[in-house]
Amino acid sequence: MEISLVTVNARQQAKDADDARLSSLASSIRSRRLDTQGSDEAAPDVVVVNEMNPNQLVTLISQLDGVYGSDVAYAPAEPSGKGRAKAVVNTKTVGTGAVEQWSDLCEPKALFQIADLKHLGSGQAFTVAAVHFSPRYPKGGDCRRSNIEELRRRLAGRDHATFIAGDFNKRCVDVERECDLEETSAPLGWWKSITKESQLDGRSYADSVKSFCQASNRSIAEQWTHEQTQEGVLCDGNTGRKRSRIDFVFASEGVGIVEAGVDAASQAQVYSDHRLVSCRFSIG
Repeated sequence: MEISLVTVNARQQAKDADDARLSSLASSIRSRRLDTQGSDEAAPDVVVVNEMNPNQLVTLISQLDGVYGSDVAYAPAEPSGKGRAKAVVNTKTVGTGAVEQWSDLCEPKALFQIADLKHLGSGQAFTVAAVHFSPRYPKGGDCRRSNIEELRRRLAGRDHATFIAGDFNKRCVDVERECDLEETSAPLGWWKSITKESQLDGRSYADSVKSFCQASNRSIAEQWTHEQTQEGVLCDGNTGRKRSRIDFVFASEGVGIVEAGVDAASQAQVYSDHRLVSCRFSIG
């Protein structure tokens, strides 16, 4: 059986009209086109959202229900809708069990989420962890890696498919994108702390987009998820808007990655300075 998962930083703290941006986001999720393969018009079973307050979440859910019609009935996995990162589930395909919220180790007011879910058609259990790490952690420590280690401790004991999704606010390799389009430079420590097998939970995780591109012999060059709003001098000496791949979906070992890619729609900028990441997985 397959699970469809989308993650996006909707950046709703922007000053322009929230309702218009949320409407554009819902429409873009409905008509998303992926650079990797084509269109994916299936209603997502789970949508992980970042930078969206509870009121905005209610509006997005209404917009999603509107663009998909009677095929869906979305609801937040955790009823309050609080947290810097959280999951929204299609209650016609997914049941929600226990939901745990935990605080960023370096910014305690930032809440992350772990939702234990079940695919209603097959009864298969799976877990989605939603995170949104800060771009401004204090110097002198490694908050991103410490949070990942804490997350993996919290995920320990699960033997079913598990996904970690959200905005990590950091590229995964040492060299900036414009000078390393295929991400062949050395991986950064935070990325290795997710993908490697760990004694904390006894598992390894795959970077879904990168793994799919490598397995299907596709370029990863256009899989960036964030674009700066101002132009500047890039690492290759050219002038332009810096682009980075900082939004990820990681899948636990044994999960089949059917498709994974970044929204290719040119209208992506109308809903955020991020582009959504869309994945389909085979589990069970």
